[in-house]
Amino acid sequence: MRNPLRLGVPIRPPVIIATQAVADVEDVTSEDVGFTTRRHYWRGIVWLLIALGVQAVASLMPEEVEAYYSQFIYFYIARWLSAANKYTQSIAIGEVLFAMLVVWFGLWSLWYMRRSWRRESRLFDVLKVFFLQILWVMSLLVPVFLALWGLNYQRLSLAETLQLDRRPARSGELESIGLQIVSGVNSNYEQARITRESGGPNAPPITRDAMFKSIEKAFQNEALLGDASRGEFSNPKPLLLSRLASFAGVTGFYIPFTGEVTFNEQVPAFDLPMVIAHHKAHQRGYAREDEANFIGYIICVNSAEPFVRYSGYLYGLKVLEALSKGSPDRYEDWLSRLNEGPKSDLRERSEFWGNVKNSALGGVSRRTFSAYLRANRVHGGIKNYDEDVPLIISYYLKSPPRPALDADQPPYADAEPLQEPPDRQERPPDTF
Repeated sequence: MRNPLRLGVPIRPPVIIATQAVADVEDVTSEDVGFTTRRHYWRGIVWLLIALGVQAVASLMPEEVEAYYSQFIYFYIARWLSAANKYTQSIAIGEVLFAMLVVWFGLWSLWYMRRSWRRESRLFDVLKVFFLQILWVMSLLVPVFLALWGLNYQRLSLAETLQLDRRPARSGELESIGLQIVSGVNSNYEQARITRESGGPNAPPITRDAMFKSIEKAFQNEALLGDASRGEFSNPKPLLLSRLASFAGVTGFYIPFTGEVTFNEQVPAFDLPMVIAHHKAHQRGYAREDEANFIGYIICVNSAEPFVRYSGYLYGLKVLEALSKGSPDRYEDWLSRLNEGPKSDLRERSEFWGNVKNSALGGVSRRTFSAYLRANRVHGGIKNYDEDVPLIISYYLKSPPRPALDADQPPYADAEPLQEPPDRQERPPDTF
């Protein structure tokens, strides 16, 4: 009934050997076979409460977490994990381990529910052991998660460490920012267009290896990140279950237990650099979604590769929503300045997610991830994804990037009005 591990956690319910009639078997109790789980439940709960207590204490000391964990302990953890997972270039170890865990619980449940149906085990005992195993998995994984990465949720906010003034931008400043973003979209699309024409319908104009190197080099050259920019990390890995991720509206994951960046290889090619940069920001210890979005954006727009810059600026169109609150007409004017190529990509994005995303599964994934963020003391939950807009605006106000423009082509050449503004189409789903 018990596993051979020192923990002594039961991995299966007791099996009732029926030596009497079925009616007599019903009189056998759990105590008759010496089966109890109360002590193991309490041990699991205590371990889980200790981990949550550490998280609560850390949330009260963000300066200490920043100095001793995020910038010192995690600095080495991230690089050790990355060095270890470099040996599996195309397979995410964390994804395989997660799949094995799901298979274990699935097969275990089917097997013992069958035994319960045949009255070889009691249903109550099956449920007791099932939930006990879930409790112990959580009581083991939560402390490991916090130690390997999760405490980064409790570090100082990026706005504080970068000294960004998150004041509301004035109308003229917003228009200037909007001009830079629209100009960046158009000009970088044109610079990447020639190589893009040689690729397939969902292929980047550069090889994945070149894209990975360009993003990684941009991280290493980004002075805003300080020591976090130092050191090379393992390349991102495609999800084996990319199709399932598309159904759920997921573009990728960072796996803290193995230090791996993964991506959904079915996403439109022009969104892929931003997706990867977002999760590589997680890999460098920026846990909050708004901060990972913000870092992913500045990494992309400051890359030496036009296609990577284009992906970043295309994502930055969400900043134009700030214009719509005070001046809807001006907002429409900025959108009308987009060239036909970027408009086509925005329509392709909307059509892709409209065709593959399952509304029920997507809703479950959003609610699940929102609960996960709240459990890590991100109070807005899933809304944290859109809190990057003030960070991006503050960054422009403090030190605006310089989009690389094609001197031979004006930024608004061949502009045509959009039939539907891109931000009112379905935006790419939140990346996990």
